[in-house]
Amino acid sequence: MIIATTFHPFDRRKVFYDTATWEVLFEKAVKDDPNTANSLARLLYEIARILGHGKRGREEAVNTLKLGIEWLYPYTDAHKLSFEAFLYDLEGLMVGTDFPEELMRGAIARAVEAARCVPDLRKKKR
Repeated sequence: MIIATTFHPFDRRKVFYDTATWEVLFEKAVKDDPNTANSLARLLYEIARILGHGKRGREEAVNTLKLGIEWLYPYTDAHKLSFEAFLYDLEGLMVGTDFPEELMRGAIARAVEAARCVPDLRKKKR
């Protein structure tokens, strides 16, 4: 499916990221780096294009996004902090509830509990 001929107009009221959000999230990364801006635009274009391929396209798009999240993780502060905590653990400098596994188990348990309070958007009428 070619989306270039149907790209405009689109309904700006039916987006989950408005322009201000895109700016906050990505402007620093793309402002002075046209290669990154082009790569991000290509990714978004391909996702929009593949979503037009029905159920199989949606499945591929979701799996590609999940792969991207997994691939990006080593570049995040969470990954760096996790590794730093792991090193202190190896040095024997962590105590009791500060062990990385204990910290993460507690954080994950609290997140799971919070997730139970979030409405399932998939059940929303379309």
